[in-house]
Amino acid sequence: MITLRYILCLWKSTAKPAARLCLYGMLAAGIMLNASWAAALEKAWLGSINTVEEFNLLSVEDHSRGDLLRVTKFLAPARPDPALLPTVFQNVNLYRLHLEFMVNEFPERFGGLTSAEYMELVFSETRTYYAGAVYQFQDRNGQILYGFNIYDSPDHVVNPTEVKAAYDLLAAAIRLRPLVYSPISPREIQQARQWTDPGFPVYMPEGIVEPGYESYSPGTAYGRVRRFTLWELETAVRDGQLTWQDIVVVDAAPTDIETVVAGVITGTRQGELSHINVRCLRRGTPNAYIQNPLPVFAGYEGQLIKLEVTSDSYQIVFPVDLEEAEAWWKAHRPQISPLPVPDDIDSTVLSLPDLAKTLEGEELVRRYGGKASQLGILYSIMAPRYEGQPDIPILVDGFAIPFFYYTEFMRSNYIPDPNLSNAMVTLEEYIQGLLEDPRFRSDSEYRRKSLENFQEYIEMYGIVPNAWVDQIIAKIVEVFGSDPVKVRFRSSSNAEDDVAFNGAGLYDSTSVCVADNLDGDDYGPSRCDPTAKKERTVERGLKRVWASLWNPRAYEEREYYQIEHRNVRMGVLVTLAYPAEDCNGVAFTGDPATGRKDYLVINVQQGDESVVQPGTGIIPEKDIVYLEHGWPSRIQRARPSSLMPAGEWILSEEQLYELSSLMVEIDQNMPVETGEYTRDQIVFDLEFKYDHGQLVIKQIRPTLMATAVNPPVFPSEVILRIPEKTTLVKQFEVGRTIEEEYQWLSRLQFKAGEYQLPVQSGEFELEIVEKLEFGPRRTVAEPLGPGIVRVDAFTHPQNGVLLRYEFEEKFRILDGSEKTLILTIQGLQILNENKPRYTAEFNTTKLSYELFTRIQFEENGEIQTIAYGPDIDLSAQVYRHEAVLEGNQTIRFYELIKRRTQGIGIAYANFVYADMKLTEGSFQQMDYWRLAYSAMGHCWNAKFWALLDSPVDDVYGVALLTTTIQWGARTEAEMYFLGKDLKPLRKVEIISYSKQEIEELPDPVTTVPDWGMY
Repeated sequence: MITLRYILCLWKSTAKPAARLCLYGMLAAGIMLNASWAAALEKAWLGSINTVEEFNLLSVEDHSRGDLLRVTKFLAPARPDPALLPTVFQNVNLYRLHLEFMVNEFPERFGGLTSAEYMELVFSETRTYYAGAVYQFQDRNGQILYGFNIYDSPDHVVNPTEVKAAYDLLAAAIRLRPLVYSPISPREIQQARQWTDPGFPVYMPEGIVEPGYESYSPGTAYGRVRRFTLWELETAVRDGQLTWQDIVVVDAAPTDIETVVAGVITGTRQGELSHINVRCLRRGTPNAYIQNPLPVFAGYEGQLIKLEVTSDSYQIVFPVDLEEAEAWWKAHRPQISPLPVPDDIDSTVLSLPDLAKTLEGEELVRRYGGKASQLGILYSIMAPRYEGQPDIPILVDGFAIPFFYYTEFMRSNYIPDPNLSNAMVTLEEYIQGLLEDPRFRSDSEYRRKSLENFQEYIEMYGIVPNAWVDQIIAKIVEVFGSDPVKVRFRSSSNAEDDVAFNGAGLYDSTSVCVADNLDGDDYGPSRCDPTAKKERTVERGLKRVWASLWNPRAYEEREYYQIEHRNVRMGVLVTLAYPAEDCNGVAFTGDPATGRKDYLVINVQQGDESVVQPGTGIIPEKDIVYLEHGWPSRIQRARPSSLMPAGEWILSEEQLYELSSLMVEIDQNMPVETGEYTRDQIVFDLEFKYDHGQLVIKQIRPTLMATAVNPPVFPSEVILRIPEKTTLVKQFEVGRTIEEEYQWLSRLQFKAGEYQLPVQSGEFELEIVEKLEFGPRRTVAEPLGPGIVRVDAFTHPQNGVLLRYEFEEKFRILDGSEKTLILTIQGLQILNENKPRYTAEFNTTKLSYELFTRIQFEENGEIQTIAYGPDIDLSAQVYRHEAVLEGNQTIRFYELIKRRTQGIGIAYANFVYADMKLTEGSFQQMDYWRLAYSAMGHCWNAKFWALLDSPVDDVYGVALLTTTIQWGARTEAEMYFLGKDLKPLRKVEIISYSKQEIEELPDPVTTVPDWGMY
């Protein structure tokens, strides 16, 4: 799949306050690399920014707002604590996201940092760090200034006190001035407008005109429309209500959507480095901004649609055939190897030490599930260490209940048939019916409610045979004793704890108390836990764990990876509960975020407070243990627990060395099926606790490092094809004067042929420009060196790579004054779908509308930009400007306008043909170099110059100046003859003037043989 894009953006002129409409194309990932590209890769961050050059090195271009030029990111301490990381500025050429930057560059502080931990660090009201962006702006008067904003959560907007603290930190680290607070989101702007004398300068985007549409990640998606306010979306994400089949439409751009969704439409524009923008690009998820999207999509709420997002438009296709959508979904989702056929026959309940003695590898998982199997294997490799001892004290004791019981429960319990009244079907048949229901397959909201109702029915009405209950009670008493002991029933499915499908957190565990079964009543509280109001019986525990196989989140995760639900099963791992544990934690035998294996990451919390899902404001302790020659050598205290007194740590150094030494031993000896990955790409995730001073491992699972989730699969060949007569000319820009438009006429001709493009990151020579002519004299620009193609290769979420290409070539021109012209072509990306060969084409249409082709040069101390497009676009609307002049003279000027198919604005406009009947004679002009055109937004206030091939007396050309208010009111025009200096020579009286849309250009224009591709 080849995806190309350009972006329409609005900005302010550097020379005057008039609004300009310009065609801005950018890289598909929104990155514009410049001459400092190679140097930028050398420094991942700076502690201060002292020069414009340093800011440019760290930043990328960003035109997501009209006055915005460049952007980078910062991190600064939110309280005066010398133990915190000082203010740093992130090189966003290397790291798009704060989280990636933090874990890779400062592992001693942020090793293993999770998304939830990151949010707690920088987004909560009790934040530890300020995180945000630093922008370079150019205001309406042409002044350059530097501004910052602070990232915040949807339910909190930064106040003046917080901004002042961040301002003081940044002002001390940034020497560039003026430095201002620059609110970006509508919420931030509205809040800041209410401040009076906040103690720091504030820059507001006055007069910025927003476009109606902007594409960030072009693509196609099938899904059901889900509309939200920003607050509602935050709730839906938190509650797990979004799925990969949902097209999310939200009134304002969220900070992030970590959940995989089908597409994203926001009602406010997204920043170049916003989390949602970066994630959508990496996932290949269509993502765009549309003005007021909630009413636009109101008629499609809950409906299955096809959404197509392109560089300059979007399209909604409705209705959509479900089979078509399912075929697309199947082809555009990752797919893992099929699950082994589950063993539903064997009913043996086995203790953990006996599991690996009885079965091996796949056979264990087929019968008991991943969680129990991994612990059973760990028992087998730890056994030699404790030879002759009845127990292995560092491993949790327990037993495993096989799939047999779940399957029999599903086949022997009944539920009302949804299709037939007064009829019943088994639970298994009910689920199979849901899986075959078209609405269930395609409607995520209906699916979620159906599964929740099914789970509720299981827990309320499901019957567990007494014989099973008696058998499990006997086993609990045998393993743990006859006292009222509290145990945990933990999920152990065959769709979790695997390298290809981790499944962490998808299923449920619950506490069970045998004494509640034996007390002779059905009333609470629980005999094992007086705080539990209801009894925790064995049958309740079994049904709770079995039902969790159909948690909506678990279903969606399996479905996304195309796991066959008919083959999933749920076993139960029974272990001792630890109600008074010293601490509990999660540890990794490497850093799953960065892929580094020279240190271990240990998170731990006091008592039984959750490490994985802590309460608001509760932060676990984090310790980094560095390895030397493969063994623990040094401890880095990265973060204390928020529950501990200042200066105190949960784990002692002795405990950390004990735990980390065991982790190394496990990592070296624990077997794992690596599949398509290597052993170095896998770490082990251990859940542990200290109970009365004794270390206990209660779970182990292999985890694929984030750097290995999508191993690069590069195409072997990418071919660039350029057709014959591929030619572009300068496009007009809104608000530029007619004199500038004429002086900067330019034509770009490419060398036809096929070129092999590199498929790895780096810089490579590429000669594709035949000739660059500049100015009305058609001066040929001299190349200053070979053309360069820069390649950036990124891992893509669906087992491929994203190749992005940028072309640049520098030219020199002597045309009155020396100019250096920098030609860039941006926006070409190739998403590899494991095909060996790809072909991209640089034809006139793609170079004009799907890529961004431009030159930059300096004129009178200002950087000017020229965008390129076709000289004539025959698909555009044709407008004829006709003026009847005094003395029976007439002129007809033909203007082409191509409007955007969605949103507002003009994709293309040009003056292409003049037909003049003057007293001096009849003249036709269709030469690009003798026609000049300028206009304001929507092509009103258009100005035309048509120059004669040879002067007639003192007349060198004709100028038509129009008003033509498009939506009503008046249509006015003035006309002048132009003299040798192209200044008005004399005014010509207009008897009548009209602007009229006609069907096509006159034949003389469409048959001109020497016009570019025509």
